[in-house]
Amino acid sequence: MEREPDVSERHVDGEPAGTNGADLEEQADAIADFVEELLERMGIDAIAEPTTHRGHVYVDIVDGPEDDMALLIGRHGQTLDAIQELARTAVGRRLDDRVRVLVDVGDYRKRQEDRLVEHAREVAERVQRTGTDEQFDP
Repeated sequence: MEREPDVSERHVDGEPAGTNGADLEEQADAIADFVEELLERMGIDAIAEPTTHRGHVYVDIVDGPEDDMALLIGRHGQTLDAIQELARTAVGRRLDDRVRVLVDVGDYRKRQEDRLVEHAREVAERVQRTGTDEQFDP
């Protein structure tokens, strides 16, 4: 996981030092274009919606058929991770810049995070109640 720059490394506008809003918007547009072209080549009719926040580009893939969305996520999010890495690498090389991007499909990553937090709470309660150690899968 990439480290967020601390306050001393930020501009007044909250963006990390070394980036500016225009560059980030250019990255967002380039990444969305790349993802939409990839979707088109895959024969998937969906939309890539880019947003930027705190020096990162977020691309949500939306409005596609449910089966296609599941295909884009893949088993345990592996296809989604691959799409994200392809976008980061291809656009970073094209713009000759470091690109920080998170690609999501239908809030999959958000749902996974919520499930993980809930599971952690359940385990913590069980450990507190029983006093026995438990381990999480990596």
